[in-house]
Amino acid sequence: MVLAIGWLGGCSGIGEVYRAPAVQTHHSQGVPHIADTGQVVQSPIPEGSRVQRVLYHALAGRFHGRDYRLESARDAGFTAVHPWEGQDQEAFLNAARKAGLATVPHYPSDAIAARGDEFGVLAWYLDEEPTLRFARDAQPALRRAFRERRTELKALDPLRPVFALLGPPLSRVRPQWDHWAAEGDLTAHDNYAVNEQLAQSTNPARHVARSVSIARDLVPQDRPVWFVIQAFASEDRGWTLPSAHEYRAMAMAALIHGASGIVTFAQDSFVTRDDGVLGISPSPIADYGKDLPDYNGDGKAHRIATEDDLREAVALWEAVADFNHYLTWLDAIPLLPNRTDLIAASAPPTSGLDHPVRVAVKQKDGMIHVLAVNLSDQEVEVDFKALASVPMALESDWPYGPYRRERLSDGAWRDTIEPTGVRVYRLTDD
Repeated sequence: MVLAIGWLGGCSGIGEVYRAPAVQTHHSQGVPHIADTGQVVQSPIPEGSRVQRVLYHALAGRFHGRDYRLESARDAGFTAVHPWEGQDQEAFLNAARKAGLATVPHYPSDAIAARGDEFGVLAWYLDEEPTLRFARDAQPALRRAFRERRTELKALDPLRPVFALLGPPLSRVRPQWDHWAAEGDLTAHDNYAVNEQLAQSTNPARHVARSVSIARDLVPQDRPVWFVIQAFASEDRGWTLPSAHEYRAMAMAALIHGASGIVTFAQDSFVTRDDGVLGISPSPIADYGKDLPDYNGDGKAHRIATEDDLREAVALWEAVADFNHYLTWLDAIPLLPNRTDLIAASAPPTSGLDHPVRVAVKQKDGMIHVLAVNLSDQEVEVDFKALASVPMALESDWPYGPYRRERLSDGAWRDTIEPTGVRVYRLTDD
């Protein structure tokens, strides 16, 4: 398999996110998402709903003298795994089931597709980055083939969504991208924004918010959006490993703007190194082997990691695991309906953004939850105000930033949020 990685250039449709309000108005009936059963749900939010967290290019078994166990992904808080396509699919699915993980199989056979319940499948994944990998004149035929295969899979498994994974909505492929985004039962795309060659904003959360907003607004509001988040480096193409702070900001920007699934690309192994990519892992090694097959057929040697590479790959794996566990604790809050009648938020325009801090407001069991992310390149002072203007108790629910706990006599508070900064607040009656 060629490990295709989409290049982020100037996404068209800038207005969609630049004109977005501070307090998000989308998904007032709840954020559509995929339950552990594989069913697409929106409202009411069923018990056990959660943000799905998928590890891309997971491996199970022994390859080139090295053992790979899916339990490491489970222990890191992932809810599901995407199998590298070069391994036996049924063996992988059995290993995932044994490890307690759901799966997102790529190009399933009919025999596999008929056993979605047995294998705990969340969704069936078909085309990969078609607008980047194939010419414009090939797109209509590719979409017809996708529809035909989707129809076949739906006959075998009417429940589970079928989707294509897109690259970012680049200007040069935007018409084709828009068509593809509407094809599946969920819309999924990647947008790898931590890149030294980007001439635009250095805040990767801003790029994520933009592309997720574009995807969300292209499809019916009952269709889930998944976002593939960068957790890799490929220096010859400008990509560097995001910091833990950047990873969390990108993930929260995706969730605040309407995503309900986060796919982390990718687990470090001989697969990623074959494409010159350093992924993340709890136990990476410098060299996965000198006589490995050239899986992507580019004629280049596998990447060999430095000691610094290995330390950074482990550190980001640990940070992602910690954030996954935070999302477990947060439970279904990001999926709840967005409310515009509870909290107002305002901040001065910066970095070309009318509303640099984006806010999602949720309510559950009488408590108000406020999720906020700063998309600008500057520190921003934000004023929040409860529209009821009654005394409230405020407490921070974001373990990666400053903690505050205070009584609000008039329901108002102010915070200064750093670039890529995230805040999560919980408000209760005083």
